Amino acid sequence: MYRFKNILIPVDTIAVKAEDMKYADTISRLAQSKKAYFLHITPSLDVPEEIRNLYPEIIEPVDEFAEKKLCEDVCDIFSGNGRVDVQASIVEGNPMDQLLSMVVRKDIDLVMIQPGKGGDEYFRSLPEKLARKAPCSVLIVPEGFQLSTYSKILVPLDFSEDSKNAIDVALAFAKAESLQSITAVNVYRVPTGYHKSGKSYEEFAEIMKRNAEKQFNVFIEKFDTGSVTVEPLFVLNDSVVKGIKEAMKTTSADLVIMSTRGRASGASVILSSYTEKIINDSTVPVLAVKKKGAGLNFIKALLEI
Repeated sequence: MYRFKNILIPVDTIAVKAEDMKYADTISRLAQSKKAYFLHITPSLDVPEEIRNLYPEIIEPVDEFAEKKLCEDVCDIFSGNGRVDVQASIVEGNPMDQLLSMVVRKDIDLVMIQPGKGGDEYFRSLPEKLARKAPCSVLIVPEGFQLSTYSKILVPLDFSEDSKNAIDVALAFAKAESLQSITAVNVYRVPTGYHKSGKSYEEFAEIMKRNAEKQFNVFIEKFDTGSVTVEPLFVLNDSVVKGIKEAMKTTSADLVIMSTRGRASGASVILSSYTEKIINDSTVPVLAVKKKGAGLNFIKALLEI
């Protein structure tokens, strides 16, 4: 079974909220995680005025005080099902650098992150940037998402080697949650110049669909699906992104698991354009599955770790 043993959860403030922890609790349980690291990144460790007003008796260093409060709040809310080692810390510096550093130093398998609240474009785009650069998988939970679990998993497939990682994770999550099925969507299109074959658009679309069905059958035979049925969904659309969005709506998906293009290029693991667009636009959690360690050596050198 695929496991995310070490997970990292960045938090916006040291006063964490219960609703922000529910999904992290669920994922840690289903992934059989062993350690959960909660990290608050701040540009400065100066004591905020509101904290000084609330706690005028503070005499210890602010970082120690804040870490203690963060740890207390997290431990009160995040159960970890009694078997997850929980650690909380506060660091000062650039968010991306600090997150990548933590991922490397703590051997993180999965980062769970929400887009930053407010109008700051940097923090709103941080999840997509992290999914591009982190040497591990990244789960993006949209701001305001209310569900604490999931029941309908959608996996976009192009039948490539990269797609195997996404299916592996989706099957593991489905089995852990005792789901009966997941949906695998393949977006196919009619190639330009189809008319030269003497076939109509509709006839060639049917040819392309039959070919996709054959590819799916060969692809899925490689997996031990156990009690989980992988239901194929074939969507005709010239745009992969629009096709996936159509499938998300049709299936009422509440979790999308999709692969990145795992080849490393410098510090960045190539994130396919349609994965990036789904991450940015989705109203449900998107898990960008990446082969662990992709681009790791470059990141270590970049951060001088």
